[in-house]
Amino acid sequence: MGLRGRVFQHYRFRKMKGEPPKLTRFGRFISSLSLDDLPTLLNVIKGDLSLVGPRPFAPEEVNLHDPVWKAVLSVKPGLTGLSLLMLKGRYNQATLSERLQPELWYAEHGSFRTDMQILGATLVAWLRMGHVKGKI
Repeated sequence: MGLRGRVFQHYRFRKMKGEPPKLTRFGRFISSLSLDDLPTLLNVIKGDLSLVGPRPFAPEEVNLHDPVWKAVLSVKPGLTGLSLLMLKGRYNQATLSERLQPELWYAEHGSFRTDMQILGATLVAWLRMGHVKGKI
């Protein structure tokens, strides 16, 4: 879900297949280079996402009647965001509440300066991860 609860198509690479799902060779390759979100740039170009903002949530996770969700959905979601940086490699394992709290803070306090800090920290994290993996 995006700004004001609007549902949009979130573009992603298909990295898994089978039952149970297993990472494909292509999936391992793009993950090793941290290029998983490259197709999401199309969402930025289309205007569904900004570069920085709360990460988009699946509609089934969102309660549009909750004031916290109303605040988070009052800003355009982003390609990168505070919750990704704060939760680092455990973002996908974090609870909804853990992911939501940094997004709420961003929605209430975000600014151009905050966006630049988040973009800078994301770039540093991406480069460090590449060095750790020996790819960059």
